[in-house]
Amino acid sequence: MTGETTETAVWLGGSLATHRRGAVLQETAGARPMPSDREVNGMGILFGSEFQTGGEPLQREWLAWCQLPGRSLLLVPPFEVMGGGCLLAGRCSGALLRRR
Repeated sequence: MTGETTETAVWLGGSLATHRRGAVLQETAGARPMPSDREVNGMGILFGSEFQTGGEPLQREWLAWCQLPGRSLLLVPPFEVMGGGCLLAGRCSGALLRRR
């Protein structure tokens, strides 16, 4: 390594793109709203509650997106929790999480 750094694009999904928290991320991390076709690499950030309540089609889209190389999905609060555990596992079937 020669001290080179690589910048990772930060993408804001759903309502986070227009939320005040998203504005902070845009200013501090250079985040941008996720393009509607999602044909980009980088870190996608989405409200966990939006993912949980968005239904299986939305969950499938985001999970398929983040399984490609160069992509990660970060779910941020608010989201539903119960007994200290995240309901995300209960909202997504194992089939959604399995790699194709």
